[in-house]
Amino acid sequence: MKAAQTGKYSVPAYIRALKPKNVSCLVKKIDGGYYVYEHKRVDDPKNPGKKKNATGAYLGVIDEVNLRFVPSGDFSNEKRSSIRYTLPSLLDYGKYALPIAVSGDVLTRLKNAFENSNDCETIYVISLIYFANHYVPARDIRELYTQSYLSWKYPNVSLSENSVSDFLSSLGNHIKERLKFEQSLIDEGSGKYNIDGHVVLCCSVNNELSDYGSKYQRLGDKQENFMMVYDAGNKRVISCAAFDGSLPDKSAVLDTLKQHKFVKARFRVDSGFYSEINLGEYRKNDCIFIVPVPGTTTLKKMAIKRLNFKASFIHQRMDSRRNTVFSSVQYIEYTVDELEAFAIQEALEECQEKIAKQEKEQKKGEKLPQIYPRKINTSQFPKDRVIVYKDSLMHDRLVFDYRCNIGDGKHTEEELTTLEPQFGVILLRTNDSKATPEQLYIEYKDRWPIETFYNYVRNGVDFNAFHESDYNVQQGISFIMVVEGLIYASVQKKIDNADFAYVQNMSMDECIRKSGRQKLAQLQDGTWVTNEIKSKSQKMFDYFGVDVAKDIEDLNRIAATKEAKS
Repeated sequence: MKAAQTGKYSVPAYIRALKPKNVSCLVKKIDGGYYVYEHKRVDDPKNPGKKKNATGAYLGVIDEVNLRFVPSGDFSNEKRSSIRYTLPSLLDYGKYALPIAVSGDVLTRLKNAFENSNDCETIYVISLIYFANHYVPARDIRELYTQSYLSWKYPNVSLSENSVSDFLSSLGNHIKERLKFEQSLIDEGSGKYNIDGHVVLCCSVNNELSDYGSKYQRLGDKQENFMMVYDAGNKRVISCAAFDGSLPDKSAVLDTLKQHKFVKARFRVDSGFYSEINLGEYRKNDCIFIVPVPGTTTLKKMAIKRLNFKASFIHQRMDSRRNTVFSSVQYIEYTVDELEAFAIQEALEECQEKIAKQEKEQKKGEKLPQIYPRKINTSQFPKDRVIVYKDSLMHDRLVFDYRCNIGDGKHTEEELTTLEPQFGVILLRTNDSKATPEQLYIEYKDRWPIETFYNYVRNGVDFNAFHESDYNVQQGISFIMVVEGLIYASVQKKIDNADFAYVQNMSMDECIRKSGRQKLAQLQDGTWVTNEIKSKSQKMFDYFGVDVAKDIEDLNRIAATKEAKS
């Protein structure tokens, strides 16, 4: 292994990493300071036809205290632009112009939460790049930015690899601004919220949030969890934060609830969020919750033993093929204290049976040990409703699936006889005292939009593996996912409301791909033009409100201004 350089004139790697990335340069250690010079390749007079390295103009100095590059006066002004990389003359246009046209309110909301307008544009631009190109590592964001219309529309955004990482870290640090943005979405929200976690494979080393867990597809993989809140009424994500991969959902959700203020909201959460502490949090500020009761609880064990359904209704829903299906749903309702009373009575009867058996088997002169009833932990919210449902369609499907596996060594007819009564059964617990059992069932089943969004996050944004180690960067990326989700929601809303089939039948991926066919090119005389596209695609741009002619006019004006200055 090569020994680390420790000589008098050696430059540490962390210092070299601070030099500017938009110009070929080198760092020299002179009199204890670190100075940056332009790096050149010039003709070597001693070896005709060959090149040699040479030191060019002085560009600036590395500030060791604040760990930043301080450019010289010349480099920071005219000289900087003369040695800067050349912007490409063929730009991606359509796949950015389309979401920009319908998500201007997202940028406005950012400017209301963050003081610096350049920061807002940076957040917005990174989110647009995520939207159009899937999840992008920091090292690749600059290249996509310079190859797109974004570099002309938002020229003040700095997106080198170091600046992106530093920006995301700073964004993660500024939790007050992020929470202010998310709270504004809650204040203007529908009041109907789905909460769930998105598990991501974690590939980075020394990641504070990476840990082994059981939620990712393969056991033994390190994972990380992103807790999201989804506004079901407005069909958009409103909050996202990174959490320890081994932390249970029911623990992680507490931070999310405490960091935001919900008033008279309705929460629909999965059984992983069920705990006595969480049930107390869900009901604060006159909020309502609906949560499935896990199978390990006393409530579900007692309910399963008493499946004496009293009523039913017909539930209508869409299947995976978008066909309408109907199912008969039976139900019976209890209160928490009723089910707990059954458990207490059962524990007393078990105790009495043990005592009777003990006395029957007692030998003469033998002293019997004291037997106590099994302890039943009761809820502090005894009047909560618990409705037991049995969906006939789900029951029949589960029985069919089980029978298909009988004979594999794990599934048997005997076990099916035991399990069959529980197939298709779900218990919902709520503090809503007014809604009917049918209304509650339909409302809980309306959790599907967050699953649709997660499908987009997994397959559309391709946010399935994480390579970051810095805690603040991870929180910064989680906020970018919120903003990107809002852009997605804006585009999806336009697709859903379209009145012509070409757009109506589009998936989000098709929308991005087809809009991406519209490019911008700069001719030899410096003017910008667009390529020809199908009339249907042009109609799509018109529907989304993309003013291609105005964008070209603005671009040519900017180009002319630059040309005049040069």
